[in-house]
Amino acid sequence: MKKIIWKKIVSRGRHPLILIENASIVMPKLLAKELGINLHFHYWKRYGDSAYCLEKEFEKAVLVFLNIAEKSPKYLLKIINKANKNFTRLISLSKKLSSQNFNNVKLKDLQKQVKQFYNLFYHSCVYIYVPFMVEEALTKIICEELIRKYGVKEDEVESFVSKLINLPRLTESLHEKSDLWDIVKFIKKREQLKIIFIKLKQSKLINKLQKEKFYNNIVNHQKRYAWIKCYFYLIRSYTINEIIKNIQRILKVMVNPLGGYMEEKQIHDKLIKNLKIKGKLLKIIQISQEWMFFRQNRLEKLSQILYYINPFLSGIGKRLGISYDELIQLRVPEIVSGKFKKSDIKARKKGCALIIKSNKVNVIIDKKLKEFLEQERNIFKTTHKLINGVVAQRGKAKGRVRIGTPYSFHDLKRGDVLVTAMTTPEATPFLKRVAAIITDEGGITCHAAIVSRELGIPCIIGTKIATQMLKNGDLVDVDADKGLVKKL
Repeated sequence: MKKIIWKKIVSRGRHPLILIENASIVMPKLLAKELGINLHFHYWKRYGDSAYCLEKEFEKAVLVFLNIAEKSPKYLLKIINKANKNFTRLISLSKKLSSQNFNNVKLKDLQKQVKQFYNLFYHSCVYIYVPFMVEEALTKIICEELIRKYGVKEDEVESFVSKLINLPRLTESLHEKSDLWDIVKFIKKREQLKIIFIKLKQSKLINKLQKEKFYNNIVNHQKRYAWIKCYFYLIRSYTINEIIKNIQRILKVMVNPLGGYMEEKQIHDKLIKNLKIKGKLLKIIQISQEWMFFRQNRLEKLSQILYYINPFLSGIGKRLGISYDELIQLRVPEIVSGKFKKSDIKARKKGCALIIKSNKVNVIIDKKLKEFLEQERNIFKTTHKLINGVVAQRGKAKGRVRIGTPYSFHDLKRGDVLVTAMTTPEATPFLKRVAAIITDEGGITCHAAIVSRELGIPCIIGTKIATQMLKNGDLVDVDADKGLVKKL
């Protein structure tokens, strides 16, 4: 029997079944059609917090995008433009569907609207995974060109690439911070208003502000960015209270929340000038910058869409006799048909796996899930003996493992060895405490790679397996000169 080698593409925490299906089913079914290229994924699985495809199919995808980048680089920009048009249409459709009076619409008609929404949403979900493949292809070209034509040393090329590709751009969340900074500057110029914000407690402050014209600025800010605290189907509105707290916090320190945005741009521009980069490489770098920005921005767009469609989905759930939290544990065909078991919903909340093979979808729950996970663990133990990855920042360290998630980075202690699927900008203030960083995911332009170089912290990225092989408290030796992690 031929050995199957899996490629972990991403870890993003546990999600409800509907998102797992949305993000996974598109790869075998819609990828080639949406992108207009001959590219197919026949076997896909998602369980725990991770998505996997066949390694050989991922490598083939990288080669396809490598070929496009070499022969028709502008086509890669067309893909981004198409994705953004889809996002715009979806935001408009979401608002329209959620604004209707559900009591005046028959359940069958609502279910047809569900199908209409997800037919478009599926096409947008293609772009959840594609950036990882494109980034790998473009990074390979840039590294080779820098070494071959521009005399950059092999052990320095990764640092150069991260500075060249990561041109600072304002995502929606950064726009929010920028707009909030403008509000803070407005307050600072008006002494009476500033005193109100600094001295009054929250409840009294809001009562006082509601009588001021200025309060409209805060209300408008909340309306524009109400979705910004959402994470896909996990819906939470950004509140007036939170905005006021953020304003008060910034007023106390008066530090621009955008930090070194302009400084990073100056470093990038200086590097381009000093290396005298032009021609083909400059074009590839510019395309890479667009993809890096798109990679960050696409998740915000999808969360924005799901915030606006939430009232519609909640209304559907009510008509089906279930809550929103129960509805998002259904597959789309189950919502459209209205045929599902409440016992399945309960089981899926506890955990499930999704296997897609030759376009056939299989949801695994209960006892079969336990058997499946045990089988996966056994395969994993026999196929992975060492933890190794790509060196992002050289150095050596020894310490106790701390498994990190977006919700626990603040718990990091000085001297910990952070082991995580990936780091995010929210983790940056806490990374100064750690002795080393080890990630499952990431390339040389990922957040962990960039921050570790800035802080001089030994870092190994792209191990694929570190979070599964190690547990909290394990004593490890990190050799980031060789890209190896050893459990002591």
